[in-house]
Amino acid sequence: MLEVVTSGLEVFDNYTQRFSWMPEKTFRFEYSLKAISDWEAKWCIPFLGGPKTVEQSKDMYKFMCVGEVITDDYLVKDVELLIIEYMEANATATRVQNDNKPSRTILTSEVIYAYMANAQVPFTCETWNIKRLLILLNVISEQNNPDKKKMSNNEILKQNRDLNAERKKKYNTKG
Repeated sequence: MLEVVTSGLEVFDNYTQRFSWMPEKTFRFEYSLKAISDWEAKWCIPFLGGPKTVEQSKDMYKFMCVGEVITDDYLVKDVELLIIEYMEANATATRVQNDNKPSRTILTSEVIYAYMANAQVPFTCETWNIKRLLILLNVISEQNNPDKKKMSNNEILKQNRDLNAERKKKYNTKG
């Protein structure tokens, strides 16, 4: 969770044509599946992957804000940079080795919820940091589907010779 203490702000209200003072506030942010789900419900596009507009990014920061509602006045550049840095940071010590195969699945909040259901991860984990949740789902997947040991070239050649010999015998041929 990220906690940001903002300084007081002087803002100009175009409607009243007056300056006003906004007090110092503390905001807490959580980059979670819940925030992503709420964002996707509003924008109807996948959040993970792909560029976002300034308005879409600010909406995500607002959905990430836990407790008090944050307004655009408090989303100054410094606060946005802290949120972006938090979103990009790893939230766990666990590393999963990827096979570098691009996935054909578009990762939406519903897909992640389905992975959670299949892995029997309680939906209360939707408030976890999204990177931590995805790592957990990857670890569960790896444990449920361990890689088969890759055969060496000699093992492959031996297996092919054995299969050929078996087929020759079965079909009574010389090859």
